[in-house]
Amino acid sequence: MGAPAAIFVLILLALFFLPTYLPLLVSFTFRGPDWKEVRWCLRGATVASVLLLLSVPSKPNQFGDDVGGNLAGAAANFPALVAIVWMGGICFWLAGWLLGLRLRSERHKRDTNPAGMEELRANDQKP
Repeated sequence: MGAPAAIFVLILLALFFLPTYLPLLVSFTFRGPDWKEVRWCLRGATVASVLLLLSVPSKPNQFGDDVGGNLAGAAANFPALVAIVWMGGICFWLAGWLLGLRLRSERHKRDTNPAGMEELRANDQKP
């Protein structure tokens, strides 16, 4: 296998596993302490996607001991692998994104309205 073929295979593998590592890459685009919840939830989504991939059974179906049987076994498992990689990655990415935004909004609520401030404001408005 020549160098162009190896580069082509690496590009195909990178595109195939894109939903697994894309949340990690996106998490590096958020800067500053204001987005720390979203960053860490997206990084957690990447870890969850990798753990899902590692938990998939690695022994493919065997349809014989020849090349045709090995290709048939790989072809039989390919749709399941695509579903696990793409649907798992997209679901973990969406869950990480939503959880990160939810945690960020909770922190903003807590920072803008600390405990006890309602009572102080109510006492200030009494005549």
